[in-house]
Amino acid sequence: MAVPRRKYTNEMKLNAVHLVQNEGRRACDVADELGIDRNTLYAWLRDARNGKLSTDDPAREVTPEQAEISRLRAELARSRQECALLKKFAAYLSTTGLK
Repeated sequence: MAVPRRKYTNEMKLNAVHLVQNEGRRACDVADELGIDRNTLYAWLRDARNGKLSTDDPAREVTPEQAEISRLRAELARSRQECALLKKFAAYLSTTGLK
């Protein structure tokens, strides 16, 4: 069964590009924090350099609060995945008799 493609809003793309270009963060770190594929972020960065990725309001800036919210959402998603994995592992250990 094929995995459905994820669709990202233009705002999400601009926020991610802003973190790399204006805050000087590494693209691979930003991609990991936001839970997106690195190649996807690299494509957005390329589009931004070529002028293909733009906003309707060119004066719009990403506020530090918005960047923090994005980062925290990604961190929460990762934590939930880790918790689910640990629950599965604990269930596996309890069924195999390893304690």
